[in-house]
Amino acid sequence: MPAVLHKLSEVKYSIQSASSLRAGDKYKLRHPKDRDCAAAHIRSTQLIGAVIHGNAPAFRLLLIGISQSTALSFDPPTLRGPVTIPLVTCVKYHADVPGIFLLAGMGLQFPAGAVVVSLGDDGLVKMEINKALVRLDLWPTWLEIGCLHAEQAWVAGDRLNPELSDSEKYATLTDELQAGLVAVTALAFAVDGFYDTLRQELGVHPHQTTWRKKRTARHTQVTETFRFHLKLGPTFSGQLRTVLKELFEFRSRAVHPNSKFADLSYRPQIDSGVHPHLVTFSGPHAVQCRALVLELLDRIIARAAEQSRPGADKGWLDRGREELDRLSALYRLPGDDLPAFPHETPS
Repeated sequence: MPAVLHKLSEVKYSIQSASSLRAGDKYKLRHPKDRDCAAAHIRSTQLIGAVIHGNAPAFRLLLIGISQSTALSFDPPTLRGPVTIPLVTCVKYHADVPGIFLLAGMGLQFPAGAVVVSLGDDGLVKMEINKALVRLDLWPTWLEIGCLHAEQAWVAGDRLNPELSDSEKYATLTDELQAGLVAVTALAFAVDGFYDTLRQELGVHPHQTTWRKKRTARHTQVTETFRFHLKLGPTFSGQLRTVLKELFEFRSRAVHPNSKFADLSYRPQIDSGVHPHLVTFSGPHAVQCRALVLELLDRIIARAAEQSRPGADKGWLDRGREELDRLSALYRLPGDDLPAFPHETPS
């Protein structure tokens, strides 16, 4: 019978670039103190994963996709005696799927007992993965969708002027409305999604059950959870509550519209009264929402990084910061957070 060298209690890692785990592939597993391995973890375009955490003392491995080169190293506390570096000749996955395709930002977790390293009668080392769990946080995707469509709504709205023909106004307002609807709702989904990620990482608010019973407004739940975990001050908490209340109200108008008659709203770009939806989901409003969401997430992620405990897993924050900085460089412009429609009177 094969001798089990080690059965991992629990392992997990985050994905840095799009990669595939396929049955029959070969991988190098080495200790993170190995500087060459750490460099590959940061730079390699063939990177499969980051640190794998185990409950055994000082037991950490890096799983890196390096073809035709396989070695397995353990810390001395894990196996008695000197460091053992046997050759891994086979990596087997559970029978449900032949392999796993991983997008950048995805998490991969092997539950307790799912990874087994064994020594066969032939003296060769084999590793079996009996179960795998995956995670994909969608808030960065929603954030990018919101940023992109806010730009499209702005471009459409910028074409509006009183001299356009009625048919041109109709086509342009329709383009602006469609892009604006997607932008505003996606930006609200992004904040809501980050809130869910934070709850997953740091835990729910102590009043969560009470909120559910009392049907507490969503913007209040989000604000208070951020305030509780990140130790936000009253000034920023108040600003956050105000912005989220309006943003989530905009989302509600899009997701739960009604057919009631409404008072006209004025659009100075065409010097005409319009339905309120054509202001709420206009290009200027979409850009303003984008600027405010980028600013709020920037401050919240920075605060979360400051409040994180030493040694805590910050992969979710690092990934969030990377995506936020990328999108901010593309779409964050001074003045975009100013009121989209100052009070104006018809000409």
